Amino acid sequence: NVYKSSLTGFSVAFVDGSSYYVPYRHLSGPNAPMSWVFKVLAAIVARKAPTYIYNLKHEIKVLVIEGFTRKQLYSSTMLCVMVAMWMLQKPTPGKHPYALKDMVKYRYGYEMTTFNTVVASSPNGLFSGLSSDAPETIKYACEDAIFALRLGKEYVPQMDAQMGATYAVHE
Repeated sequence: NVYKSSLTGFSVAFVDGSSYYVPYRHLSGPNAPMSWVFKVLAAIVARKAPTYIYNLKHEIKVLVIEGFTRKQLYSSTMLCVMVAMWMLQKPTPGKHPYALKDMVKYRYGYEMTTFNTVVASSPNGLFSGLSSDAPETIKYACEDAIFALRLGKEYVPQMDAQMGATYAVHE
């Protein structure tokens, strides 16, 4: 439920293959200071280069709850990979035809760690209950960013070419 969600941390991936997880509200392990987290997120939102996000609708709702304005978010160059796949009619077999983990398995043959698997060891059953510096926590968070970037670089340009216009987020 997005309205009960809060930012626990965020992950970023870069075209050079590197990825990073920035923990923010884990109950154990180091967390980045709030002021630094919001400066970094504001810089990401303000970027001129495309930022590929898998489920942008969810992330926008969480960022609004965290204090970002819709104007900031809708004027960004964040692009939704799920929408691009939907527009191109690139569903995967599975429970949800546009689910990230299903698409990654179908497209790349890689089995991503599931949320239920990673939080099975969490004392509160939530991602925030995991230690922020545990390898499983970092791997889970970074995989999402890595594959959102990889799928975005593949499908968003295809969608732009087929639609004859550049995809953008609008209110």
